[in-house]
Amino acid sequence: MRRQRSETVHGPYKHGKRWRVVISRADRRQTIESFETEAEAERVAAAARAQSAGRTLSHAVDQFLKSKLERGLKASTTERDEYHLEHILRLKVNGGRALSWLTVRRAGELYELAQADKAVDTHRHALSVAKQFAIWCKKRGWLLVNPFAEIEGVGMRKRGKPQLHIDESRRLIDTCIAENSRESLAVAMALLLGLRASEVAHRQVRDLDDGGRIIWVPKGKTPNARRHLEVPDVIRVLLIELAKGRPSSSYLFGEGDLDRPTRRWVAYHCERIRKLAKVPRVTPHGLRGTQATLAVKAGATSQLVAAALGHGSAAITEAAYIDAGERERTAQAATLTVLRGGRS
Repeated sequence: MRRQRSETVHGPYKHGKRWRVVISRADRRQTIESFETEAEAERVAAAARAQSAGRTLSHAVDQFLKSKLERGLKASTTERDEYHLEHILRLKVNGGRALSWLTVRRAGELYELAQADKAVDTHRHALSVAKQFAIWCKKRGWLLVNPFAEIEGVGMRKRGKPQLHIDESRRLIDTCIAENSRESLAVAMALLLGLRASEVAHRQVRDLDDGGRIIWVPKGKTPNARRHLEVPDVIRVLLIELAKGRPSSSYLFGEGDLDRPTRRWVAYHCERIRKLAKVPRVTPHGLRGTQATLAVKAGATSQLVAAALGHGSAAITEAAYIDAGERERTAQAATLTVLRGGRS
């Protein structure tokens, strides 16, 4: 029986003033890499040999996700990245293949397949995660090139989530206060403070500080998520009553002292209460965007809103959270102020 060809690595070889590594692939094609130093060439050759020895796509993905957790990223973020990598790399079919199988041509084919029956946001995010994965592998010498580097995402992403108008926001808050339950207060917190659903769910009694005037967010989705926010008077007394007599380590919105709600719990009650308030469908993320838009309308700059939302970039806040019309009106007002010699 004819023996199946496998990838082989030759070198380093001296070539003029440089050093070469030649990689012969199973399809008989060759890749020639040239380096200034023998040490650099030897490192790449060793990585290529290790790769051809059997490191699989699934193994590399597992190590990539593990590294994310070790860096302190939230498990929910890592789970989402795992979903996208499974989709774009088709790990159920290709997971057992050697990592060297992932060439530039195949990466393009995989992205084309990933677009089938998927929303633009879904397949473009999958492409973004695949690029991160390939960069990570390249840094470790597991891949010689990033096969996804030159692939451009197809289609226009959606910007932001549906938001509430001012009167609708008032009705929602009035409904939350009238119900005065831990569930309704959690929804009110999402709108009034612009917290992520997970940030609402994971708040502890000790985070409600200074007589209920401050809420601390010691950690979150990103490093910039660490912040403290002023609690509006409209819910301050209600939150103090909710926390009264409970251990400092218990979760503020937990049914019992050891219960920790989830972001899905916040989303469920957001949907329930918005129906009671008779306002359009809105997610906790949409409430977060509503808060940002209303803050800008009230005169806050996008930089201040970004800081309050736990973003490192005002550009992210403007693109994803602040209503485009509000940005235009703010820009128009600023322009008129300048044209009037600084007078509003």
